[in-house]
Amino acid sequence: MEEAKKGVADYQQLLRTVFDAYLEQLNTGGLEPSEGYLPFDFEEKIDTRQWPCFGVTNRMVKGELQELTNDLNLWYQALRRWHAWNKVIQPYNRDEVLELQREFLESLVFYCLFQPASSRDRFTFVVTNAMHQVRLMVEDGYQDYLKGDPKTPDKIRKPNHMSRRKKENRLVNLISIWPEGTEFMALLRTIDDEVYKKETSNYRNLHSHIIGPRLGLGYTRLVTRCVTEGTTMAGNPDNGTYGPIATGKITTAYSVGGTPPLDLEKAHIANLEQYRRARKCYASYRKLLAAGLSSMPLAK
Repeated sequence: MEEAKKGVADYQQLLRTVFDAYLEQLNTGGLEPSEGYLPFDFEEKIDTRQWPCFGVTNRMVKGELQELTNDLNLWYQALRRWHAWNKVIQPYNRDEVLELQREFLESLVFYCLFQPASSRDRFTFVVTNAMHQVRLMVEDGYQDYLKGDPKTPDKIRKPNHMSRRKKENRLVNLISIWPEGTEFMALLRTIDDEVYKKETSNYRNLHSHIIGPRLGLGYTRLVTRCVTEGTTMAGNPDNGTYGPIATGKITTAYSVGGTPPLDLEKAHIANLEQYRRARKCYASYRKLLAAGLSSMPLAK
């Protein structure tokens, strides 16, 4: 009993010591990202223009841009905390690191690693809504309809959700009347790209749908099952060698190896790059929105 109490006391002291070191790390500087928070300096510009629906939709455009800004600022803050924790837990032994990661770091890293995919989809949603409203004001004959909107009541009850690709293709057409739209789409497609997915072992998709990699230590999915086309060994009469050829039949295969854990330093670097791409995309959207606003009538 006394030994158990001592173990609890020692663990609690470890947490206090480490958290004090974390607070110090936050104040020492050198944490990434270092760009600072994004400002909320767009409300007045949006309000200077006339908007559809008796001026109601400007609230939607402002509100969604506010949330987009909030989300990027939260990601910025979480990345800095992640960087600080990486520095603090580095000197500890394996068992202590495991405990400290569970206590302080895993939920933070989980949040950050989901942000590239979330941000890309969020950008598409926000920019589609805003620039659609702009076109309603500046283009004669433009209808309040977006491709994918339900056309009959039964489609409302049973919606057919659009894929990311279809939504982005819709956005390409929507913003094609502005030169700034080309830059925006190019930057948008750099977020949550295939290189990032590979660098993070497809963390977001695997954790969303099956079993993803752990953080720092430990393998997952040591044995995996897949259905594939069968092969058989056959001779090559040209050179006398043997090699696999497809049989045209389906077979089930089991492989042993597992998914290695993510290195927290490398994952932070990869996620940091994604954050910076998202900031560039945000700045590009602000330019696109400014171009749209400049073509709209002034508020009366």
